Amino acid sequence: MKGKQLHKIPVLKDFWFDWKTYNPATAVYKIGSQ
Repeated sequence: MKGKQLHKIPVLKDFWFDWKTYNPATAVYKIGSQ
């Protein structure tokens, strides 16, 4: 694969407080919780 490059993909960086504001029904899971 010498001389080849991967294609860039679009990325959205977001913060939890911002996500939660616009998506209040989002569930949060913790490791080990049920």
